[in-house]
Amino acid sequence: MKIERDERRFDFHDIGLAIKRAREASGMTQEQLAYIVDRAPRTIMYNENDGQHPSLNTFYQMVTMFDISVDQYFYPSKNKGSECRKRIDALLNALDEKELKIVEAAIQAMKTAKETGDVYDMYPLYWTPSRGGIIMRYTYEYKRKCVELYREGKWPETPEGVSDKSFRDKVRLWVRAEDSRGPEALKHKNFNRNWTPEERLELVSQVMSGKSCVSVAIEAGIQDRLLYQWVQNYKTKGYNGLVEMKKGRPSKGVPQMKKEEARPLNESEREELIRLRAENEYIKAENEVIKKEIALREERHAAQLKARKQRSSKSCVKKDTN
Repeated sequence: MKIERDERRFDFHDIGLAIKRAREASGMTQEQLAYIVDRAPRTIMYNENDGQHPSLNTFYQMVTMFDISVDQYFYPSKNKGSECRKRIDALLNALDEKELKIVEAAIQAMKTAKETGDVYDMYPLYWTPSRGGIIMRYTYEYKRKCVELYREGKWPETPEGVSDKSFRDKVRLWVRAEDSRGPEALKHKNFNRNWTPEERLELVSQVMSGKSCVSVAIEAGIQDRLLYQWVQNYKTKGYNGLVEMKKGRPSKGVPQMKKEEARPLNESEREELIRLRAENEYIKAENEVIKKEIALREERHAAQLKARKQRSSKSCVKKDTN
């Protein structure tokens, strides 16, 4: 049996780049990694950028430290034709434990939907960016289905990774939103809308007059946390707390007009403003009642005139026959 020498040489470039991405995602510098594995920072730089082979022990330390799967690099034939899987693996390496749990729950939900034959447009979650990173939201179709089940006296199955209580509270909010503003209320709105100070004061006044923050937020189509923040700003700063200041530095070379600062309202003035707004709402409601009463009186008067004409015409007919 003829034995031939294996001339293959492993290309470390791809793994080096994977280590670099994982290190940067964790917030670690090359110097810190070099100290941990007891190597020079220049050596780590060569490993990451130039494909220089590290020692077996250093290689083991780095891939296990960042939880990098090396199968796709050692056995590329197994992953042949699966570029999407490679991209997903690379993205997963950059996620922390909390984000990985979210991905795991989403994959599990997809797997369950596939096994049970559920349609994918009923899949409850989708990804969306936020200030805190990426979060999952419930789709419009899924919300509508949950509301329908609720009205039938049934609870929808709680998605993976969510407690029954928090999910059922959310379903109740969806029902209230649909009752208040129709099915369109279940579609995700752009919460970056610019509300004028007057519009904010109108909503705050409703809360201050006794309505719950959640109910007012649902009717207005905004987040209750945002409305709660406006209420707190109003309590501490008055009307000025509802005026959103422009962000950023003033442009250079452009003369800035000096604005007179509005005097903050004192406690008695705030109470008077709230009282006047509540009184205004009462007057509006009273006017509506008066309008309805006037309309009813006009209808009655018209009916009476019609009845008189009919009686008069009948009496005329009788006289003619006599």
